[in-house]
Amino acid sequence: MNRIIELNQNSIATMNGGTITVENVPDAVLQGGENEFNNWSQGALDAKDLQTILGGGTPKSGRSYEDVTASMTTNTGNTSYSVGLIDTIGPENITQLPLDTDKIPGLSGRSDADIAIAYQRSLDLTSILGEALASASTTWGDKKSQEVADKIVDSVNDKGHYGRITVLNAIMDGTDSDGDHVNDLKFGKNFLVDMAEGLEKIDYNAVSSYYSYLNSADPNIKSIGENYIGEYLKNQSHDPLAGVLSAMGNNSDAARIPPRRHHRSRHHTPI
Repeated sequence: MNRIIELNQNSIATMNGGTITVENVPDAVLQGGENEFNNWSQGALDAKDLQTILGGGTPKSGRSYEDVTASMTTNTGNTSYSVGLIDTIGPENITQLPLDTDKIPGLSGRSDADIAIAYQRSLDLTSILGEALASASTTWGDKKSQEVADKIVDSVNDKGHYGRITVLNAIMDGTDSDGDHVNDLKFGKNFLVDMAEGLEKIDYNAVSSYYSYLNSADPNIKSIGENYIGEYLKNQSHDPLAGVLSAMGNNSDAARIPPRRHHRSRHHTPI
């Protein structure tokens, strides 16, 4: 009962006539019993607290950014937790969160040290979100996979937000802990195919051209690039397909890769 009250206090559940209702809980979670519901709800609570902190606020729980990301790191291997986390964050918001680490209370954002801390937090958060997204995607059917993929693609395919492509690539690129040159993350096949088909439609040549404007000595041209690209994560590829191609390396079933982009994606130089 305490968990239900906590969900209500964080606007994840609603109260009507003294009855608290938690909506949008997946059937698989409900069928899994109390433990799976607790895992799902912890993911939802962590998502709420993360968004509050990255918005510059303090969550009702009083937890710090380190507290929340520690919970995320511990729990992303559980699919119910990851579904609760991703659904509550909203797929359309995933690629923005790592760009907001400079808003965490305690950082002025002005000193070199604060900039370095924020950047490392961005990289660490992309890794955690990649684990969660991969874990959640293995539970999705065709409709849910397409829905999530569409929302993520739309979030990076808009003027002023093309810089989020670098975040998406960092999220999906994962790690190679065993040194076998294969992405460790295991995404759902349908999700990967849907992502690849959506990202292929982004005009790579136009995006790449505007990225080149960022290095212009002409402030007017540089400003055009900044307005088009928006915030981005340094040292990451801006090729829309780079991350999903990397993820497909660990999923032989997701073999429908756009052929004409293969070579360039694998050799693209990060910005």
